[in-house]
Amino acid sequence: MGLQVSIFGSSVTGAAPGWTKETVVSLVGSLKLDLSDSRPAQGARLTVVAVLGSTKVIVPTGTQISVSGLSIVGRRTVKVTPGEGPAVSIAAYSLVGATKITDER
Repeated sequence: MGLQVSIFGSSVTGAAPGWTKETVVSLVGSLKLDLSDSRPAQGARLTVVAVLGSTKVIVPTGTQISVSGLSIVGRRTVKVTPGEGPAVSIAAYSLVGATKITDER
């Protein structure tokens, strides 16, 4: 399992190929997590936490996404083209911020 923390904003590229569990936390600022070159294992889980900021998660094209979580004074948007790729469960939590999940760089 990988844990990545961003304070005052950053850009993080990827995870290990075949990843199964990842967690990213963004405190005060924006975080861009680019997983487009990090193909997940089937049934992978990603947890995204944003406090006073925004998070953009870029998944590989064709990834099947299911999203859960909670947004308080914020929003979640998912713009992923349906495909035959691996299924990934994303739990997105934001407090005064937004989470965007997309397959477009």
